[in-house]
Amino acid sequence: MKIVVRTIGPLRQVLGGAQMEVVLNEGATIKTLLTRLAQLHGADFARYLAWLGEGDNRAGANRAYAPLRVLLRGRDVLPSQYEQTELSDGDEVLVFTPVAGG
Repeated sequence: MKIVVRTIGPLRQVLGGAQMEVVLNEGATIKTLLTRLAQLHGADFARYLAWLGEGDNRAGANRAYAPLRVLLRGRDVLPSQYEQTELSDGDEVLVFTPVAGG
């Protein structure tokens, strides 16, 4: 199935643009998608997963990288829901880091 991944902010550079298409197997979850993005984009993206206990920095999460936010169908998906939240063909997922300032 095809999933459209959109991003803003610093992840736009890491993922090589504002939008990309990722092909996953049926039954894939948000966690499957994030893992696939790490496979496609290497350590630059995997650093954003370290705080979840994923990637190369499992033991000592690099807190310099802001945690990811994920929106599926316009709704926030919490990290505790990544493994249970299944994707459907044609879903659009927004992956970004929180922005602060004023």
